[in-house]
Amino acid sequence: MGNLSAVKKSDVLPEFQTFLLDKKLAPEKNVSFYTFWVSKFFSFTRNKQISSDQYQENVVVEFIESLKSDTKFKDWQIR
Repeated sequence: MGNLSAVKKSDVLPEFQTFLLDKKLAPEKNVSFYTFWVSKFFSFTRNKQISSDQYQENVVVEFIESLKSDTKFKDWQIR
């Protein structure tokens, strides 16, 4: 899922989208952006067979490094 236009934005982690909106944790216009990156992280951890249940800084760092090496993403997107 490298492109949100290929998938309906409302189909990406709909419960998480609702949570973000209900708790006012993100402006509505940014919710699909946040859920896209969370879904990318879940895919990354699943592919690496790493638990995503608890925060692990080394896993987050590895995820960010993998994004940096992917030419599909711009620096501003990763920041």
